Amino acid sequence: MRVLDLQTAVGEIRQACDSETSRRYPFFFIAGAGISCPPIPLACTIEDECKRVAEQQGRTAKPPRDDPLTRYSHWMESAWPQPHLRQKYLRSLIERKPISAANLRLAHLLTENAITNLVVTTNFDDLLSRALTLFGRAHIICDHPQMLLRIDAERDDIQILHVHGSYWHYDCCNLRVEITERTQGIGGFLNSLLARRSPLVLGYSGWEGDVIMSALKHRLKDRLRSNLYWFCHTYSTAVSLPRWLTDHPNVCLVMAAPIEGRSSRTSEALELRTSSCPQGIESLDARQVLDEFVRAFSLKVPDIICDPLHFYARQLADFLQENEAPYFINSVIERIKRAAQRDREMPSLIERQVEQVLDDVRRAEYRAAIQDGQLISLSSDLNATQLRRLLEALWSAAANLSDDSPEELAGYRLMVTLADRLMQSGNEDATVRELLARALFAQPLVLKVLNRHDEALACYRELVTRFDGAGEPLLRELAAKAAEHLRLAVTKLGPATELL
Repeated sequence: MRVLDLQTAVGEIRQACDSETSRRYPFFFIAGAGISCPPIPLACTIEDECKRVAEQQGRTAKPPRDDPLTRYSHWMESAWPQPHLRQKYLRSLIERKPISAANLRLAHLLTENAITNLVVTTNFDDLLSRALTLFGRAHIICDHPQMLLRIDAERDDIQILHVHGSYWHYDCCNLRVEITERTQGIGGFLNSLLARRSPLVLGYSGWEGDVIMSALKHRLKDRLRSNLYWFCHTYSTAVSLPRWLTDHPNVCLVMAAPIEGRSSRTSEALELRTSSCPQGIESLDARQVLDEFVRAFSLKVPDIICDPLHFYARQLADFLQENEAPYFINSVIERIKRAAQRDREMPSLIERQVEQVLDDVRRAEYRAAIQDGQLISLSSDLNATQLRRLLEALWSAAANLSDDSPEELAGYRLMVTLADRLMQSGNEDATVRELLARALFAQPLVLKVLNRHDEALACYRELVTRFDGAGEPLLRELAAKAAEHLRLAVTKLGPATELL
C-alpha cells in the first residue's frame, strides 16, 4: 500500500500532466458526495433520515446485510417505496442549495483545462454543472445509459457523467437492484475509459458492487498507464477500502500528513473533535485537495471574478450575435460596457489592496492573503463593505491555512481588529459577531501549539467576556467551550492561573 501526503500526490499528478506532449489527459475525476457537502447531505445522513421516516411509517424490518450499500438501499426503499417519491425526496435535498466550495474549485480546474475535462460522479446533484455555468463554460451532461453517446473522452469538451442518474428523473439509482442494473449499462464505457486514463478519486468512499467499484475491480487486474490516486477523507476511509484496490502497485492512497503535537480540528467548526484517526492525523476534505490543485497548476482567476461586467457583456453578445430584435439587447450590452469602463478607471489604492486579498483567496494562496491583508493600513478610510470583505476573506484564508503558523494566528488577530471596527461604526450583525467569536476561539488553538499558553488563556477569557449569555446559539456554545478550557486550566495550574 503506497500512502502519500497531499502535496506529494499533487506534485506527481502535475508532473504526469506536464509530460503529455499532445493534448492528452492522463487522468479523470471520480467525484462522490464529499464534494457537495455540506449543502447536500452525505449518504450516511440520508440513510439516517430515511430510517426515521420508515420507522414512522411502521416499516421497521432491518437490512439483510450490514454493508453501506445494502443499508442505504434498504432504508431508502422502506421510507419511499415509490420511485417518484424517492425523486421528490432527493429533489428536496438538492434543489436551490448553494454551490459548495469544492464544486466551485473543481469547476475552476475544468474551465482552465487543467488535469482533465471529464468528471464521473455518483452524485445526483447539479452543483458542478451550475458552477461551470456560473463561470461561463458550456459542458455536456450524461445522466442515463441511453445518453452515453454524448460522452466522448477524446474531445476537449467539458463532460460530466452521472453514473447513478440525477435528481431530475425518477429512474435515478438508489436501490441495490437499480445500481446493479446500472453497472451493466455503464460498465462497458467505464472499462474503456479506464484503459486510457486513471482516476483521481475524491469525496467517494467506494461502495463495493456499484458501477465504479465494479469497473475498477475489473481494470485493476492489470497495470495502469498512470497511477490511480485515491484521496481519503480520513484514516478509516483508507482502511475500509478492499485489498484488491489498496494492494495494487499503481494505486496511491492520499491522506493528510500527521503533524507532531497538533490537535485535530476542523476548519469550519474550529473545535477539538474526536475521530477514528490515529492521534495527530487530520482529515482531508475535498476543498483542501482542490485548493492544492489550484495552487499547483497556478490557475488564473476566472473572468467572472476579475472582470465581471465585461464577462456578462461577452456572454450576452455570444447568446445573441446579430439577432437582437425585438428586445434591442445590444443597447443593454453597451450600457454594461460603459459601466465596466467606469469600474476600471482609477480604483483607489485601498480598493486595489482589498481586491488583492480577495484574489489571493480565490487562487487558494491563503498565506499570501494574510500577508497582503497585513499591508493594508487600518487607519485608512475603509468603508463597511471593504471591512466585511476583508473579514470574510481572512477567515477563509486563516481557517483553510490551518497550519498553526504565525501567519494563521495573524489572520485571526486581524479579523478581531476588523470586526471591532465594524462594531464600533454601527455595522454589527450576526455574521460579524460569529466571525469574531470564531477568530477568538481559533487563536488559542494556535497559541497552545506555539507554547504561548498565557495568551491562549487571555483569548478564552475575552471570548467568555464578550459572548457569555449571547443570544445566538453558536456564540453561547463557543463561550461555554472557552469557559471550560479556562476551568480546566485553573484545575491543572492552580488558582494563580486566574490572574492571567
